[in-house]
Amino acid sequence: MVIPFAVDPTEFTPFTRGSHRTRLDTYYRSAIATFGTIRRFNPTLQCALATNAAPPEWAARQFERLDVQVRCIEALSIHRLPPHTRFRTSLYLFDVLRAIVAPPGKAVTFLDPDVICVRPFDFVLDDGQVGCLPLATGEHDSIKGVTLAQIAAIGAALGRPKDSVPSHIGGEILTVTHAALPELLDRVSEALAYIDRGASPNFLNEEHVLTYASDRNWRSMRLLIARIWTIPRYRDVPEDALNLALWHLPAEKTKGLQRVYRAVRERYFDRLSDDAARRLLGRWTGVIPTRWRLLSDHIRRAIP
Repeated sequence: MVIPFAVDPTEFTPFTRGSHRTRLDTYYRSAIATFGTIRRFNPTLQCALATNAAPPEWAARQFERLDVQVRCIEALSIHRLPPHTRFRTSLYLFDVLRAIVAPPGKAVTFLDPDVICVRPFDFVLDDGQVGCLPLATGEHDSIKGVTLAQIAAIGAALGRPKDSVPSHIGGEILTVTHAALPELLDRVSEALAYIDRGASPNFLNEEHVLTYASDRNWRSMRLLIARIWTIPRYRDVPEDALNLALWHLPAEKTKGLQRVYRAVRERYFDRLSDDAARRLLGRWTGVIPTRWRLLSDHIRRAIP
């Protein structure tokens, strides 16, 4: 299990606040929350943080305690997009993809640093397959600036037309088996070369590239993970959330995930049963709405 995390002073997303240092600390705490919950339910899983900069000492101590290897990998792909491009650091995934390769018969899973684990991680792929999370996005809906129809048109221009408009592939998880890597890297290289053309529309983040690269050998991991929004104006917690192993919580970086980080640091979950830990994680992150969060959400919805 690998979290790719590129440190870039021009990084900008709508889900963190404050100075560059403050945003970095938010991400480090979120990553520790991710690894801490993975360790709680998957004690023997190999874990690594792939980054282009050494973590601060306080974070490094937590990674070491959680038996998370810190791998230093240069960030090259992010420089293909102008500074301050939203989500440009997500392209770092492809630098890490080249550097960390699964041995034959094995797979590597890449995760965002705002995912928490609430069950054992159990998902089987045949060698040659790629695991991903397809999202229900309309053909002409904007995906951070580009539509599926536009991605399909770029694919056709590159000589790789699809039979239909591709599914939107989320960037929160990618599981790559050993035999699948060469073809995936070929498609990624095509996409990165297209970015260099400076065309418009273009690939602007990892979701666009993964959507372009996906093919029939890609398998949905929807039974394992869901992208869950917990903000007042848009809440989409699936009915089977407590049966999933992983929750991707983009809106919780500065909220619930910070509370999970403190519990991981204090080893609080070690004292709880699996079910108790799962339900507490749900309440802290809004997956299981508490009375206080419902009241807070109601107030926020009322504010123009």
